[in-house]
Amino acid sequence: MKKKIVVAFDFDGTITNNDTFIDFIIYSKGIWSFCWGFFLYSPLLIAFKLGLYSNWKLKQKIFSYYFRGMSINYFDEICRSYFSYKRETILRKRACEAIQKYKEEGCLLIIVSAAKFCSVCVCVYTHIYTML
Repeated sequence: MKKKIVVAFDFDGTITNNDTFIDFIIYSKGIWSFCWGFFLYSPLLIAFKLGLYSNWKLKQKIFSYYFRGMSINYFDEICRSYFSYKRETILRKRACEAIQKYKEEGCLLIIVSAAKFCSVCVCVYTHIYTML
């Protein structure tokens, strides 16, 4: 029995050019809503920069501020729209080429992400399997 090779890629910063968290908020909520939310959370942002507050807690609070109460279907729609609009600018060409190579070799591909908006990851995964 031939063993299958598993290849895992991290989403933000590996498949994408950088962390998509802020870019996604600006895309989905607009620049003014983004600025207001970050102003409201500026004490926690300062605490984070001083090492007094964790990154994951901060992202969780900010994410909740912008997307609390939104239906999962609407959220998924925004994620698909974001990826469709930003696909060419957020995906790393070399990562896509490597993924294509592993795909052709029959490897099992896995995208790993700590992102709360994993629907964007699903869009990337679908793109990898249908368009690359």
